[in-house]
Amino acid sequence: MAANQRHKKKKPAASSAAPAYAPRSAPTEGEPVEVEDAARKGLIILAVAIVVVVIAMGVALQRKSAAEKVAMARAAEYATLDEAFAEEPPMMALFMGMQPEKLDERIAALQATIEAHPGSTAAAEAEYYIAFTTYEKKEYADAATKFAAFIDTHGADLPAMAAWARLGQANALSAQGKNDEAYRLYQSLATVDLNSTGTAAVAPFAQLFGATCALDLGKTAEAKTMLESLLASDAPTQLTDDAQLILSRIALVGDKITAAPAADATPDAAPSDDEDM
Repeated sequence: MAANQRHKKKKPAASSAAPAYAPRSAPTEGEPVEVEDAARKGLIILAVAIVVVVIAMGVALQRKSAAEKVAMARAAEYATLDEAFAEEPPMMALFMGMQPEKLDERIAALQATIEAHPGSTAAAEAEYYIAFTTYEKKEYADAATKFAAFIDTHGADLPAMAAWARLGQANALSAQGKNDEAYRLYQSLATVDLNSTGTAAVAPFAQLFGATCALDLGKTAEAKTMLESLLASDAPTQLTDDAQLILSRIALVGDKITAAPAADATPDAAPSDDEDM
């Protein structure tokens, strides 16, 4: 009996400790879980950050794509506008003139821009150049109407080009002998607050053309004031030379002088409103 008791295996004592193979996901009662919760929160934060980065990259790519599309569309709009002046630079046409049929071709090309890209800035600028080309054709009444229409339609969106259009309208009126109307327009451009409107490039031309118009109206004092203002400004040499010549004639002849127009066309290089004038 004793032998049997000696050979009987003893059962191990019950232990309250968890077995070594107990899974981490099933902690025993009383085991801290703070580390496990912190790790889970860290993974969530990391996942959210990755999602935010991915979304931001997608938005950036969409914006870049949209900007590229806008640039391509703008290039296409101005391609037809540039074609209108492809054969002869506008400034060369200003001083040397162009054959009437070439001017008609230019108007047709400009009209094609308007029809191909309605509502675009390029189409609006094409309207200005149609008015200018109409002036070059010496169709002064029609040119004055077209310049006025451009100002009414696009003056708010393109204020700088509208100032050039106002100068063109004044030249067209003066060419018809409507000097009173023309002079008022010249005055509005020559005395404008240049710093606030961005039309500084227009003012010297308005002062020179306005002075010649004033002389035709017998306003010698007003003409001298405009010319002296022009000489005091940072105007192109061509304009200051013309102004000095007219002042010299005034000094010789006095109130009897009547000046011929200083130029026979509206300055063509009307800058766009994106440029610093």
